[in-house]
Amino acid sequence: MEIALRVITALLVTLSASILADILYPKFLKREKTNEDKAKAERKVYVNNKLSAVFVALLFFCNIVGILIIALPNVVTEILKFNYVTTICVCWIPIIFDSIVVYIMFTKATYDDEKITIKKLFSKPKVYYFSDIISYTKTGNLKVVTKNGNFLLFNALSGTDSLRQVIAEKLSQS
Repeated sequence: MEIALRVITALLVTLSASILADILYPKFLKREKTNEDKAKAERKVYVNNKLSAVFVALLFFCNIVGILIIALPNVVTEILKFNYVTTICVCWIPIIFDSIVVYIMFTKATYDDEKITIKKLFSKPKVYYFSDIISYTKTGNLKVVTKNGNFLLFNALSGTDSLRQVIAEKLSQS
């Protein structure tokens, strides 16, 4: 009987997830298209405000949980009956991941007819000229190699595809 209940539960969870994905996927595509069009009009590459708010909230939540685990070792070991060292190690994984994501989120790029300006968190803006571009990736994350260095813009950023199109146009003209 227990096996039958587990199979039924697995089927119901799979069916629910499938239905939910069918409903939400078109909405996410529409929002992504809107953000891409807005970024193209502004000639910028950046993270959507709602997405950045989600990751900043997750960063605060993960850090608060980490602080509570370190500050209250008795709760972890005696009440919850967890291994303290393992709990600390497992807690650091989302904190490090979310910190990296937040760092990537603050990467912004602006471009005009002759140059691309990349601004990262805690660093001075760097300027790359279209005439100096040696190569770039045609799919996935946008990695551009120039004579003066290289940069990477993740596909999750709004405007990456528009910048890729502009780079392709500029390279085909020269």
